[in-house]
Amino acid sequence: MAATGQRWPRFRWFVVAMLAAAAVLNYLDRQTLALMAGTIQGQLRISDVGYATLVNAFLAAYTIGGLISALIVDRLGARRSMALFVGWWSLASALSGMAGSMWQLAATRFALGIAEAGGWIASPKLVQEWFPNRERALAIGIYSSAAHFGAALAPILITTLLITVGWRATFVVTGAIGLTWLAVWQMAYRPHRIGPVELATMPEQRAGPAPAEWGAVLRTRGVWLIAIGNALTNPVWFFYLFWFPKYLTEERGLTVAEMGRLSWVVYASAGIGSVLGGIVSGALVRRGM
Repeated sequence: MAATGQRWPRFRWFVVAMLAAAAVLNYLDRQTLALMAGTIQGQLRISDVGYATLVNAFLAAYTIGGLISALIVDRLGARRSMALFVGWWSLASALSGMAGSMWQLAATRFALGIAEAGGWIASPKLVQEWFPNRERALAIGIYSSAAHFGAALAPILITTLLITVGWRATFVVTGAIGLTWLAVWQMAYRPHRIGPVELATMPEQRAGPAPAEWGAVLRTRGVWLIAIGNALTNPVWFFYLFWFPKYLTEERGLTVAEMGRLSWVVYASAGIGSVLGGIVSGALVRRGM
């Protein structure tokens, strides 16, 4: 039992590191289209209206995926669900490189959106399983900030790949990176077993939270505050993700390389905000809020 208690504090940070890596891949794969939009539009003869259709295919699937993935996580568990979602979106990303028309590309982006939403459902569930209340905000802040840093890394990496190997191979490469993550997750992850040390430091883990009915959830003030906050901020964030690179190249006259060297600033700033938000939130929780 002592070995279990000693192993647990270290391994939970490995779990967070893997969630952070998955978050980086999540944003890397979703930004490939935006960063290569001009080239893809030219080769597949896609207008800006058609590009908007591709973006909407992803966003519609992302909306649907949030509901579907919640059911999947409840049925399969967080560990298996996370593996499913990362493998799914990695294959969808790789298949985007084989698209021969706008509608084929829309289909792969739709598949990408379904799976990428699931990553954000399974990740907090994994944090709940491995971390006490006082540390969950920091753990979530770490992998959330990694997503934004992934968004900051994407312009440099994707534009370099685009210039070097072309847009089709770029989709395949990013998908292959995700499948590598999946292999590490499957080999390294071990189920969480609570020992005496965990019971002493995580009393809230002795029993899982009681299932809540939909009516009780909808009457919870915090649910509506989170929903309203996301409804106000997410459209702005996704607008920057999908349209900011095109604005820099088409309206400001930057080359693809120049765009890659500049656009990361916005996304890196968002990552810093996520880390600071997690630290502040954790401090408030420790003070009893």
